[in-house]
Amino acid sequence: MRFLQIHTFYTQYLESLYSRFKHLDKASFQDQIDVLVADAFSGVHMIAPYMVQVGYESQLVIANCQQAQFQWLKENSGYPLQSNNWIEEIVIRQIEDFKPDILYLADPIQFEGKFLRKLNHQPKLVLGWRAALVQHDIDWSGFDVMLSSLRPLLEFAVKRGVKYGELFAPGFPPSIVERVQGITPSKDIVFVGQYTQIQHAKRGYYLQQIARTAADKGYTCAFHLSGQREIIPTTLKRYLYNPVYGLEMHKALRVGRIAFDSRGDIFIFNKNKNNRSKIDISGKDPVNMRIFEATGSGVFLLTEHFQNVSKFFEVGKEIETFTDEKELIEKIEFYIEHPDIREKIARRGQEKCLKYHSIECRARELDRIIRKHLAIRKSGSRGC
Repeated sequence: MRFLQIHTFYTQYLESLYSRFKHLDKASFQDQIDVLVADAFSGVHMIAPYMVQVGYESQLVIANCQQAQFQWLKENSGYPLQSNNWIEEIVIRQIEDFKPDILYLADPIQFEGKFLRKLNHQPKLVLGWRAALVQHDIDWSGFDVMLSSLRPLLEFAVKRGVKYGELFAPGFPPSIVERVQGITPSKDIVFVGQYTQIQHAKRGYYLQQIARTAADKGYTCAFHLSGQREIIPTTLKRYLYNPVYGLEMHKALRVGRIAFDSRGDIFIFNKNKNNRSKIDISGKDPVNMRIFEATGSGVFLLTEHFQNVSKFFEVGKEIETFTDEKELIEKIEFYIEHPDIREKIARRGQEKCLKYHSIECRARELDRIIRKHLAIRKSGSRGC
């Protein structure tokens, strides 16, 4: 079967990548995709290259990577673009050209139901992935299955037109391990991620408590914050580092003796100026990609505690968690003072991640989900 994954990347990351690889835009489409995959940005979500291992003819498209997309157009079409929306138009041509049996839209905000209705080719299954903010009136009609690590989001997805929801988590690419394992930790606490006023208020609060403790105790920190850097408080600025992405992000994590993690708020929002209401869809059991990125990289992870974290890692043995500010600071102090215990937990966490949460494992799981829903579609039955 043919499997096509359509994804999008942060524009700031793409600009950075093509500035580092000066002549990459002259390379073939597939060579550009290979470099993008190797650089490991959003690596825990780039499942298309691994679907080959479970029997698929597979292709990955980064829809907003203008250099790669226009190279594909040059290689595969003699026709000029017919609209100003080059992202959508080229992706439509790629779908019509590749004719996937399975279409996996890993950005179902950019590519929603309206987009699907423009396709001439109708895949056997259309899958989506979402574990982030969602607009209240999103159109997901035409999706057969929505994947997410958030149960409430799956319930919402069915209300917005998806036929089925399936719990699914990111997976760690093991090839990253050998590319970061030689790095010697030089910072006590590291965090890599976004800082925004609305979605990451709690994260910002915890980071400020860490910063104050570090200043008092003499701990070293590196906070690689992206997002609204202009509003970052003075408390954090002494530990502020540039944003890092892809392989550089994994290297930055490896610099830390402790990788801190606190998820952002995830909610349904209404853009109506007269209605700014937000409905939480993260629930009490969300899992973010950082728990796999940190453990897979071999770093001791100290993450916010949620009900389902124990389904992935054993707390106190493979990772460590905290429930409030007091416990966060107490555990930071304990694990800085007890490196042997900390390093044992980090090793066990990495072993668990590589054995059970690798992206190869996720490819096998996704194959199971695909075959399940192909069988449902063939039988004509409909579940809940």
